[in-house]
Amino acid sequence: KLIKKNDEEALIWNIKAAEQGDPEIQLQLADMYRDGKIIKRDINEALIWYLKSAEQDTEEAQISIAEIYEHGTGAQKNYKEAFKWHIKAAEQGNMESQMKVAHMYFEGVGTDKNDHEALKWYVMAAGNGNEDAQFKAGKMYNEGIGTEVDPKKAYKLYKEAGEQGNVKAEFEVGFMYHKGNGVHQNYKKALDWYLKAAEKGNVEGQFKVGTMYADGGEVSPDYKEAYKWLSIAAKKGKWIAFEGKEMLSKKMTKKEIDESKKLTEEWLLEHKP
Repeated sequence: KLIKKNDEEALIWNIKAAEQGDPEIQLQLADMYRDGKIIKRDINEALIWYLKSAEQDTEEAQISIAEIYEHGTGAQKNYKEAFKWHIKAAEQGNMESQMKVAHMYFEGVGTDKNDHEALKWYVMAAGNGNEDAQFKAGKMYNEGIGTEVDPKKAYKLYKEAGEQGNVKAEFEVGFMYHKGNGVHQNYKKALDWYLKAAEKGNVEGQFKVGTMYADGGEVSPDYKEAYKWLSIAAKKGKWIAFEGKEMLSKKMTKKEIDESKKLTEEWLLEHKP
């Protein structure tokens, strides 16, 4: 590539190379027009060069066109055009565009709503490691959206997302272990996954941990931990957790309640927003 001695020389060189059909230089020139670097910002001119590059299957150019139409950045919003270019980039394996295509099919934006196609693209993005796609695909298999209900596939995808730290997926994995849905029932593993979600502030996970420790039928009872987690869930508006905490307090000594309240305060302080 040309050593750019100065901005003017760089611009002249880029224009000449772009006019000769170099897709990478066309992309660079388009970026210059879009960002207003070296040359006056001109989105229409940027689109012209992005299109020339994109037509030669330059993934970055395809994504840039899609984003311009999607957000209306200097051009009129056009979701159909955004979808058209996102799907081209998605077909080349771009994970972000795969997610966009899936979402647009799911919501019916820029294309007809099609849950089956949405699931297909979420699965592709999930295979590329996108935790949000893993969770969404898991949810669709779990609820039979765009496909037949398949708990095993749902569990696999939820677990992949959960292992990446997706808090909603962590709760769902816990719930599937709890109910034996898509995986062999295992109360200890259910509690472990609920705890992961609870520690990240998931109120449903906090409530489940509290009730499992309080009931003691599925795991060893621990009233202090139960009271703590029910208290935390109650403070977040989970009314049934407040009722559970009040019922549990009748089985506890004053010392146990005081110790549990201290644990609750420490947790809340440590996780203060």
